[in-house]
Amino acid sequence: MYNFVMQNAPIIFTIIGALIVVFVYYLFGKGSKPLVKLIDEAVVSAENSFNSGEGKQKLEFAFNFIEKNLNLLPWYVKSFVFLFFTKKRIIDLIEASLNRLSIAFGSGRKVDIKGNEDQ
Repeated sequence: MYNFVMQNAPIIFTIIGALIVVFVYYLFGKGSKPLVKLIDEAVVSAENSFNSGEGKQKLEFAFNFIEKNLNLLPWYVKSFVFLFFTKKRIIDLIEASLNRLSIAFGSGRKVDIKGNEDQ
């Protein structure tokens, strides 16, 4: 028995590894309903947080922090930031991140944070 195990060790480890991968996928994969529910709840709570009054203050603080600390960056990075990082763009990036999280792990719920709508 020992010789059989030693001669076939790579095959045995490959099979064990494949079983572990299948188990982890089953445990954490899209088929795991409790995980999907947990991710959806996290996305909903993040969206509600950003849409609440306190969340808007956090977004405003983050935007002001970026504006105040731009002097530490080189000139070419500053020009890039001034061109592309508006308040609307920062909110769009947060929404896109939450949407990707919801699509990858949750049920694909669409996230909409108030403040980046076109006027």
